[in-house]
Amino acid sequence: MNWTLCISYQAKENDINKQGFNRRYCPGCIIRGKNCTFMKKHCVYITKGKYRFCYECADFPCTRLVALDKRYRLGYNMSMIDNLRYIQEKGMDLFLQDQEKKWRCDACGGTIC
Repeated sequence: MNWTLCISYQAKENDINKQGFNRRYCPGCIIRGKNCTFMKKHCVYITKGKYRFCYECADFPCTRLVALDKRYRLGYNMSMIDNLRYIQEKGMDLFLQDQEKKWRCDACGGTIC
């Protein structure tokens, strides 16, 4: 997931609690560890640091990732699996550049979550 799109991450970046909101902040997924924070709970390969990204695994996409992907497609209009394939083919830098363009608000220039 592009964690810069996460509402809890954006809350931290925009410090909305200073504006009277009471929201839990998130520093971002990979920032909290070297590997995917969510999948680390469910995958021994990620937990042990054998892989950094799910696409490095012969089981990609595994059953757990397919279920997560379905949830994110329905709830957030994005695909974990498509994002991972993009990163695998074109690299993280280009992925983040394209995501920044894709999720930029035309009116204010901010990030749409």
